Amino acid sequence: MNGKSRLPSYSIKSTVSEMNNGMNKTAKGFTLIELMVVIAIVGLLAAIAIPSYQDSTRKANRADAQITLSRLSTLQERYFFRTNQYTGDFNDLVSGIADGTTSITSDDGYYTVAITATASSWALTATATGGQASDTECTTLTLTNLGSKTSADSSSVATTECW
Repeated sequence: MNGKSRLPSYSIKSTVSEMNNGMNKTAKGFTLIELMVVIAIVGLLAAIAIPSYQDSTRKANRADAQITLSRLSTLQERYFFRTNQYTGDFNDLVSGIADGTTSITSDDGYYTVAITATASSWALTATATGGQASDTECTTLTLTNLGSKTSADSSSVATTECW
């Protein structure tokens, strides 16, 4: 050797094994394609499940109108029993409401309830408001003194599935 120092020699094989430093040689994890397939499946399930959930929620919220109308009809009949006439003023039926009030909000707030009455008849109509207004199948529900239960969609066409 001519006084020149030699660089240590490394073999490619030993360098790769040092880089692995005891790690398994099999790759672990997910490929990009596998992740994209999973995302597509989750998106498809969400596209089906979310509208179905919203529809079920709207149908369940109809109970708010049904319960409120039934409760108010009982109060209207009680008022008739005492005075021998019906009233068109919610103040006569529910305490704490201003005189002359002809519409109120339902118990859970999904409907606005209006009253029309004569001395011998009445009708209570619940109209969907807020998020419930997207319930186009059952926009209004009506209950009368004869016990008639009717409903209409957003085009005012009578429907039968709301009660």
